[in-house]
Amino acid sequence: MVKELENLKAFLDLEFSGPFEYLFKFIVPCEQVGELKAKLPDVKWQSRASKNGRYLSISFKKLVQNSSEVIDIYQGLSTVPGIISL
Repeated sequence: MVKELENLKAFLDLEFSGPFEYLFKFIVPCEQVGELKAKLPDVKWQSRASKNGRYLSISFKKLVQNSSEVIDIYQGLSTVPGIISL
């Protein structure tokens, strides 16, 4: 995952300067949603359940100051068991 984050940071550095709104998307097992939301309580979440109801697709937009903030959020949420970052 480290290489993917390095590539994302390089891309964001090329595309954006200054503050920008970034769309985060994740898939998480339903039983881990509380842990995910506890890590970022200040955002407005949108979610959709999978067909079998075992997973939730979660997305949110957040105003970030730079690409490092995006990477920090991904790294902070990577500790949630079963999370898939999109």
